[in-house]
Amino acid sequence: MANMAAGAIYFRKHPWRFWFLLATLMPFIIIMVTNYVFPIYVNQVLEAAGDVYGMSELLLAMGAMTAGWLIPLLVKRFQEVKLICITMGVFLAGSIIMLGLPNTPVFLGVAILLGFGNAGSRVLRNTLLMKWVPKNRIGRVHAVLRVIGLGIRIILIGLFTEVIHRTSIFPVFIVFVSLIGVSLLVVINCSKFNHTYNSVQGLQESVKPPR
Repeated sequence: MANMAAGAIYFRKHPWRFWFLLATLMPFIIIMVTNYVFPIYVNQVLEAAGDVYGMSELLLAMGAMTAGWLIPLLVKRFQEVKLICITMGVFLAGSIIMLGLPNTPVFLGVAILLGFGNAGSRVLRNTLLMKWVPKNRIGRVHAVLRVIGLGIRIILIGLFTEVIHRTSIFPVFIVFVSLIGVSLLVVINCSKFNHTYNSVQGLQESVKPPR
């Protein structure tokens, strides 16, 4: 509890970082929830066999591997904040395509986009976490995000279980798209605070008297 309290105090002092990091956690949360949703989607909507779901898991991993190889190269040329907007945009695009075109080839192709978007966002989030947060507080700050993320996953799985039972699986994907869309907007808006904060910090450093 003491670690959680220390992490909460840090976020109280830097609220825009809290919302930024929480929003960038959303692709990972959704991927975890799809472990429950995708088998139902393959069975009820695509009316496909279990090997389709297995193939989607393979392609998801391939997308993640591609992100793990490509993101470190892109970081050398572009800012992490801009790149994380792109990776979340890729995840959002994949979610929209899956919602609009429910068929097996599209589902398998989208799995690559989701894997890339989730893994890319996760790598970049951890990079920014280590840049922004003092080393002696990273564990505490990360603990706060993990607990909140776990709570969101539990709520979503409980909600989706009831929704799928009462209606169909398509409202679930509408919620997916909405959550990622809102999260991307939060990241874009918070990135403006990051730019302003960096500008102020740079100005303060430039006016410091020489020692």
